Amino acid sequence: MSEPRQRTTDRLAVVLLASAEPAAVLGHLGRQLDAAGANDLVRARLVDTISGLIRLDGVNLAIAADAAELPGLSRVVPSGFDLMTTDAPVTSPSAIAGTVRALLDRRFARVVAILPGSVPLPARIVATALAVGASVDLTIGGMPGGRCYLVGARDHQSATAIGEGEELSVAAVRLIAEQRGLTVGLAEPRRLLDDFSDLDALRVFVETNTELCPEMWHWFSSNAAAVSGSST
Repeated sequence: MSEPRQRTTDRLAVVLLASAEPAAVLGHLGRQLDAAGANDLVRARLVDTISGLIRLDGVNLAIAADAAELPGLSRVVPSGFDLMTTDAPVTSPSAIAGTVRALLDRRFARVVAILPGSVPLPARIVATALAVGASVDLTIGGMPGGRCYLVGARDHQSATAIGEGEELSVAAVRLIAEQRGLTVGLAEPRRLLDDFSDLDALRVFVETNTELCPEMWHWFSSNAAAVSGSST
């Protein structure tokens, strides 16, 4: 059964920070593949992530990427997504903060940004993060002690705080928020792709979440030998 579309009522925005670079998306897992395999897995992850986001009702959807990468990425982005460029690498806190501020300038009440290395997310997780953001300054999602896969803000002050650290870890963002007197809400914990020990561990996740990751599941089914070799 497919996941029901998640409905919201406010003027909200979700932006996916996207990259075609395996290092930005797969982290150390990209080094376990040849260039063609890594690029195909990155594309599969992007398609699956977008498929989850389009289940959100009443939410403005956007893709943000480096200007040089955006034309290529836009070929797999369906109509209805705004296309945005970043002024720094998409993995940098400053680029993420700048993208969130740009959407807040368009009078969205709250903005959630999904980072390039996140696993594909169910619409309910993103919808819940948007709802949490109604009562806090900053919303963050990530494993305890790990890096964020999602951040959200409701005004310029909280968006600027996203860009003040050297990395977007859960602990670092919470510390900056405490120093700035900002309140924080937590989204459901999820791992980044780089958090998986190897491709075989990621395969297990994908095979237990095939409705969420159909393109990634197809990639793993077609590349079993490469995955098996990477974990030996």
